[in-house]
Amino acid sequence: MALVVDREGILRDPGLHDGLLVGINLRPDKEELLLDCRSVDGKDIRLTLPKLIRLRVDNFLQGNIICDISIHEGDRCSPQAVKRVYGYDDDDAQKWISTNMKEIIDGRWTLVEVSTSYGCELVALCGAHADQITAE
Repeated sequence: MALVVDREGILRDPGLHDGLLVGINLRPDKEELLLDCRSVDGKDIRLTLPKLIRLRVDNFLQGNIICDISIHEGDRCSPQAVKRVYGYDDDDAQKWISTNMKEIIDGRWTLVEVSTSYGCELVALCGAHADQITAE
């Protein structure tokens, strides 16, 4: 299934607003991330994020209600989200963020953020381009 992302980078199709993030699977080689979601109407959807570079997951609970999923590529990636995925404090960020952003922009890497109204917050940085992220 092809993903539909609006101009602000919000995933619109498949529609997962108010759905659930029910599982996070990191392949044994740690290069592919699988996000198991369930839409409001009960449809199970798996998002596959290839070429995983960095992952940060906080507060994964039994119920993780998705507010939105954003997908940004290259220069559309937020430096704040990049700082978060790398776990930088302010001193580290000043030292490394420009190098990281150059690499992200030049490689057209993709940043995926799962924001929830309850539960898990997830940020993943992939070496893949946005059109390589899939849903099934």
